[in-house]
Amino acid sequence: MTHDAGPPVLHRFIADRGDHHHRVDLVVLRRLPADARVSRTVIQRAVAAGHVMIAGRIAPRASARVLEGQAVDAWLPAPPARVRPQPETAELAVCYEDDHLLIVDKPAGMVVHPTYKHAGGTMLNALLGRSATAAAGWTPSLVHRLDKDTSGLVLVAKQRDVLLALQRQWSERAVVKRYAAITLGRPPRRAGSITLKLRRDPLDRRRMVASPTLGQDSVTRYDIVATSRGSRRGIAVVACELGTGRLHQIRVHLSAIGAPIVGDAVYGPARFSGLTDARLVAALKGMRRQALHACQLVFEHPVTHARIDASAPLPADMSALLLAAGIDTPPLGRSLD
Repeated sequence: MTHDAGPPVLHRFIADRGDHHHRVDLVVLRRLPADARVSRTVIQRAVAAGHVMIAGRIAPRASARVLEGQAVDAWLPAPPARVRPQPETAELAVCYEDDHLLIVDKPAGMVVHPTYKHAGGTMLNALLGRSATAAAGWTPSLVHRLDKDTSGLVLVAKQRDVLLALQRQWSERAVVKRYAAITLGRPPRRAGSITLKLRRDPLDRRRMVASPTLGQDSVTRYDIVATSRGSRRGIAVVACELGTGRLHQIRVHLSAIGAPIVGDAVYGPARFSGLTDARLVAALKGMRRQALHACQLVFEHPVTHARIDASAPLPADMSALLLAAGIDTPPLGRSLD
């Protein structure tokens, strides 16, 4: 959570090949560091106020083009100062809990961590409320996050040493993270690995794009576990296991191989052409979020060293979609190695 911004801060950089001949407002947006992110609208206001320069000259308009090698100077508002999240009373579906950690089955639509647009009502606010009423005091720390509209398991540490140990397992890829996705169409093979690299879209930093050559190494293993048939064919249930944990990884990878996730407003299908079953089409149109669920986490407990294997069943909206597609809910908790 944040409050009012501070005084303007100068951001200076030299345009690279990826910036060449793009609008200055998009170039500045692309080049801002994560801790200085502001909206495109704020950048456009700065341009209009004469606070953005290209090669030493005031940019005349936000659509002015930048050339490779030119210096860009932008005086922009400082990011708003952070405010400590507040505890709130809210129900959480806890799948596992002990003195050191807990695992929550997050519903779709719940933001994991407070942001400028979502200062309250988040999972962290609810966790702070839960810890405030505990007999033994503890402070929740999120080991990882899920997108707002992805449902499923989120791992939370109660002490800092537990957090560090779990983060170490995460970075060493010792934690098994399995997801269930409902896709329009199916991957080209029954099972396999998607190894396309991922990077931010240079024209829209809210999106990721897949490439054989550009971006960070990314690995998603998948297995088709069920498909629709007959007049309802064209839907698949795909089990995915993360080899890496990039932003929007499963959503981008599946879309890139021709099996976009149903309900994904960013990477998913815009139309449901080719489907003839009216009930199925209605169910697909009624899916208001990406049909993606984090269904299983497997890891070594950092204190007891026991094997923790937590799972969460498909939520009601995804189960209803499978029912409309004539697919029995398949078992999802198995290794894709």
